[in-house]
Amino acid sequence: MKSTKKPSKETRNILTERSFLGLYCRIVLGLVTFWLFCYVIQECDQRKLEKEEQQKGRKTTVWKNLDPNRRPSEIQSYDYENFTVTYYPEEEPRSYTPDKKAGSYTVEPDLIDLNDVDPYDLIDYLDADLD
Repeated sequence: MKSTKKPSKETRNILTERSFLGLYCRIVLGLVTFWLFCYVIQECDQRKLEKEEQQKGRKTTVWKNLDPNRRPSEIQSYDYENFTVTYYPEEEPRSYTPDKKAGSYTVEPDLIDLNDVDPYDLIDYLDADLD
């Protein structure tokens, strides 16, 4: 027979603390179990995809004349039938000639004469633009 005696307040507090602790542990355990289950599913799916790729015999495209020392911006076109790359022609490096003297370069009035521009029209244009 069950006793009809009510538990004391201290006993009730201990029981409620234990039930909350048990509920908390069950929630954490459920989340960890769910995470492990998802991880195992993902790994199995990844292995399945790798096996399918191996069975199909997929190969990576290998370009025949690809130069790793040249920049990608130097590529002019790709030939997808023969897997070759066409580059822009290489520019010759500019050479420095120390033979020229500093006075041989053109100065500002010479540039205006070369361009056949009236200096007063240029002044008017710049003043109007700067205002």
